[in-house]
Amino acid sequence: MKQINYALTKGRRPASWQLPIKKIMLTKYVDGKSLGQKKIQYVLGQDSIFKEDHKGDQEASQVWFEDGVLQVNPENKNLIKILDMHPFNGIHFEKVDYDVQATKDIDVMALRVKAYEAVGSSDPNEMKARAFVLLGAHVIDQSDAVTEANLKKLAFEDPAKVLLEMKNPDYKAKTVAALAILRGVLMLNPTNTQISWSDSGKALITIAVGQDPITKLGQFLSSKDQSAKITLQEIGERITRSYNFKKDYTATDELKEVLGDDMPEDIVPNVAKSKIKLDEGIEDARKEFKLLFEREVPVNKKNDLEWIKDKIKEGNEE
Repeated sequence: MKQINYALTKGRRPASWQLPIKKIMLTKYVDGKSLGQKKIQYVLGQDSIFKEDHKGDQEASQVWFEDGVLQVNPENKNLIKILDMHPFNGIHFEKVDYDVQATKDIDVMALRVKAYEAVGSSDPNEMKARAFVLLGAHVIDQSDAVTEANLKKLAFEDPAKVLLEMKNPDYKAKTVAALAILRGVLMLNPTNTQISWSDSGKALITIAVGQDPITKLGQFLSSKDQSAKITLQEIGERITRSYNFKKDYTATDELKEVLGDDMPEDIVPNVAKSKIKLDEGIEDARKEFKLLFEREVPVNKKNDLEWIKDKIKEGNEE
């Protein structure tokens, strides 16, 4: 038979704790009519919890919580009634359904895992941008390790808040705005009241004192206004150009979701552009070398464009 469980509140788990009964008075009802406050007594075998109803001289039983927990047989109606009506119920102890609690705990843990995975990233710039949105502008001055720790701590302690924010319609735009500030495309003034273009210093938006700058910019960028779309496109292009490698986080997915069909063609990072040109030049040179000498470029010279060109020149002069 499944036991009814009661546990001390606030996670307390003393070796033993006695439920006070001797001086407790509860309202007695007979046929729905109140007879006022009466002393209670827990005596095994009696039909009532009220002392005045007890017959004989049987001693009262004590009720102890062991290791913070009390299990009661569901057939022990008197003890269950005392516990449910006791003035300490909900203050010092409470009824606990461990199956229900276990289900709640599982749901919370699943939510934490989901939030933890949602905020995580192997790219520190992406992590920082998410932290900027979820934690605030102060993360700019934090190290990557501190930012990651605080972000994941938030995901663990308040996963519902994290996931709700990440579902907001303007979250993607806010992430782009945060990354733009982190990459130096935009700058936030010391009083957090204005966001400007870093190169020209021209103000983009003005923020009221006490208002979150990223929230304000995110709301502007996610609006349907044409000027917002143009601004977002420009921010996206400048973010991409600020990177050295194509693999770096440039918030491309976020931009695509906000801009939709207005998303400009892919912008290739500065160094990546030159690298692509170099790669194309090497491929052409390798093909020409093979055609001229009827063999592949030596393995140790496959990426040496100047050597390949010199050999091709020598071969053509012969």
